[in-house]
Amino acid sequence: MRDRFAQMTRRQKLQYIFDYYKLQIALILTAVFLVGYGSFRLITRPNVLVSVGLLNTTLGSSSKSLLTDGYLDTLTERGARDQVKLTGPLFISGDPGSDAYEYAYASSLKLQAEITDRSLDVVLLDKNSLAVLEDNEYLMKLPASIRSSSDLYAVSLEGTSFSQQAKADGTMYAGIIANTKNKEQAVRYIRYLLS
Repeated sequence: MRDRFAQMTRRQKLQYIFDYYKLQIALILTAVFLVGYGSFRLITRPNVLVSVGLLNTTLGSSSKSLLTDGYLDTLTERGARDQVKLTGPLFISGDPGSDAYEYAYASSLKLQAEITDRSLDVVLLDKNSLAVLEDNEYLMKLPASIRSSSDLYAVSLEGTSFSQQAKADGTMYAGIIANTKNKEQAVRYIRYLLS
């Protein structure tokens, strides 16, 4: 067999190798592709510092920029892949007879999924959604350093520079989700909103 292989032309040798080893070649190429793709995804994956949910709160693009880039600009140590993730606006209602019940139900499911997944850290919300989250025990007690005396679970953003620039309708509150993985970053984020 070696003599016959030695007498083959280069093209015949390649054809022979391909005919007998195509499965192994395909497996090796697939493995190389998967390792390369996984490495690329790992290297380029964004680093979410804090995830913020907007509940019953709509903001313009400039306000959203304050929530994301504005916060990142205040950090002394910031990586190129660091980001603030925004979720919403979600409409949360405790009233099953409301006109937008289907949307509220879908929003509630999305909120529960994010809380269960532990991918939501801070919520910006109105008084109605605050009551719903407090009733379901989704919010943690805020540290005394940022807590107002009237509410243990959320702090009002009324009168802050963010509230004035956001021009939100009604009073907006900020709270921290009870099962957050990023408690320190969430507290730092609320301090940013209060400044």
